Amino acid sequence: MANFSAGEQFPMRRVAAGVPPMRAWSVFVLRWLLMIGVPVALAVVTLPRPTSGAYQDVYHGVGPVAGGYLLQLPLSGLLFVAALNLTRGLTGFWAWLSRIALWAWVLAWTADDAVIGLSVGAILRHLTPDMNVHTVAAIVQRLYDDPLVGGVGSVIGWASSYAWGLAMLFTVVALFLANRKRAWWQLLVPFLLLLASFVQTNDVPPYATIAMACFAAASLWFELFRFGPAAPVS
Repeated sequence: MANFSAGEQFPMRRVAAGVPPMRAWSVFVLRWLLMIGVPVALAVVTLPRPTSGAYQDVYHGVGPVAGGYLLQLPLSGLLFVAALNLTRGLTGFWAWLSRIALWAWVLAWTADDAVIGLSVGAILRHLTPDMNVHTVAAIVQRLYDDPLVGGVGSVIGWASSYAWGLAMLFTVVALFLANRKRAWWQLLVPFLLLLASFVQTNDVPPYATIAMACFAAASLWFELFRFGPAAPVS
């Protein structure tokens, strides 16, 4: 049995003992793509988003970049898997709370993205010359401003944002309890970065991009110090 520090001995097996080196490397590369590549890709995708003022006129302000929401949908699903991977192997109370909050987030976020991103994009894509542009613009704006399923500030929008924030909070607590014998500074940096990803509640530049950059940076820190989702096999 390898002599790892106490903080590295919690059950977070990434590669089974004795597997061929090629398979071990493939798992390593896939983990980097998932934990770092996916949030970086999301950070890039959200860069062209319009500023908050554009949502006062969704038709002209958001319409030109509506296609970006289509790419965001699968990336958000992969981000969900990456966030679940943060507590893989942990079975405590806080770890399970984190997973429950993440499921709530992915359901609310997918619904929000489908209504605001995909539906608005589909309406604008199928716009024909014989349609009344002003009527279409009014319909799109009313859809976005809907208090229940609309964009920023709607019930479903706030639900997705706060579910993510709670998930990261519960994840930090679970990881702290599993690694509390580590040096405090090794824990403080990634934990603050994960909590900072809550700035995605304001889903406009630069907040969404900053949030995903924070998640990627936290994952990189875990890789460098070999704990959390990157913990070695004991």
